[in-house]
Amino acid sequence: MSKIQVKAFFKFCRVKVMEQVVDIVKKVVTISVKPVEHFPRISELKKLGFRIILFPGDLLFSAAKKMKEVLALMKERGDPEYWKEDMMSVNEFRNLLDMDRYEELEGRYLPAIMPNNLVVSL
Repeated sequence: MSKIQVKAFFKFCRVKVMEQVVDIVKKVVTISVKPVEHFPRISELKKLGFRIILFPGDLLFSAAKKMKEVLALMKERGDPEYWKEDMMSVNEFRNLLDMDRYEELEGRYLPAIMPNNLVVSL
């Protein structure tokens, strides 16, 4: 078998195993994808029955690459104006995390489970 045939065979095996898992356990709807070269496409995973597909490794490695680039800019230029364009604003970050919702939930539930003298507002 050539190297290409071996890769195709392993890709086929991964898909077949996932099909069997979904057939056996019909409640499986989430998969966490590891950053490997030959993983089924999102469309293939959806056809197999997965509704939630997580890419924690891909996100981590993408973020690390960008952080490395920004650190190089900081070292090279030394002026925050050169890397601010690559940054998300505080409001964008808060919106991304839906912080208003979590602060509302904290306000509603945290006082009920903690004594008043331990609740800290920032």
